[in-house]
Parts: sequence; structure tokens; C-alpha cells
Amino acid sequence: MIELLKYEAPSLCEVRKAIKNLNNQAAGPDGIKAEIINIYLPELTEAIHKVIYNVWIIEQMPIEMEVGSICPIFKKRDRLECGNY
Repeated sequence: MIELLKYEAPSLCEVRKAIKNLNNQAAGPDGIKAEIINIYLPELTEAIHKVIYNVWIIEQMPIEMEVGSICPIFKKRDRLECGNY
């Protein structure tokens, strides 16, 4: 495990910049799309930063963040070729 405390926790400014750089990606299991987050950016930035900061300090992810889903998206050519997803 990388020792996170060797580095400073992400700043509020860094979190805001990362949120702004979200593309209109598909929603995760929570159903929230990046465009919705960007609409409410001022209200959400501090709350998201607080979660990230706490995870950084205690070095443990909340149980709710352990859920993920992978959905392969076809790009081009032969659908039987794994590299085309």
C-alpha cells in the first residue's frame, strides 16, 4: 500500500478542477451523471472534498465506494476482438 501521508491531501481547488474535468461519462451505480455534478458544483465541491480528505487521512474507503461496475463499450471493427472495446 502506498503511504498516502507522504503526500498532501488534495486541496479544495484540486477537487474542484477534477470535477470540472469530468466528461459526460455514464452514470455510476448511484445514477448521478457528471453533468449533474457540474451543475451543482459550488454546493458539492466542499462535500466531495470532505469525503476525499477523510479517506486520505484514515486510509480507508467508505463501504459505499467499494461498489463498481464495468461495462465494455464497443469502439470499432470486429466485435469478437477484445481490444476493440
